[in-house]
Parts: sequence; C-alpha cells; structure tokens
Amino acid sequence: MSKYNHNFSTIQKNASVKDLKAVFKLVADESNRKQHELIGLDKEK
Repeated sequence: MSKYNHNFSTIQKNASVKDLKAVFKLVADESNRKQHELIGLDKEK
C-alpha cells in the first residue's frame, strides 16, 4: 500500500489487478485474524 501512499482511492484507480487482489487479501486476512481474536479462536504460540 505504501506504493500508493496508503490511499485506497489511488489504489483502485492506478493499481494493477495483481496489486489490488493482494491488498484485498491482506485486508481480508487481517479482518479474519481480528474476528478470531475477538471470539477466542486465535492461535496461541
């Protein structure tokens, strides 16, 4: 995201499909991690 100044609008307009998919995957992974943490399913190391 730093490549696009952390601006989602700029990413949507200027990013390649590959970059956009990577950003969406990172957002989804972080969302899933936070949800698991909230309900107590987070992996303890």
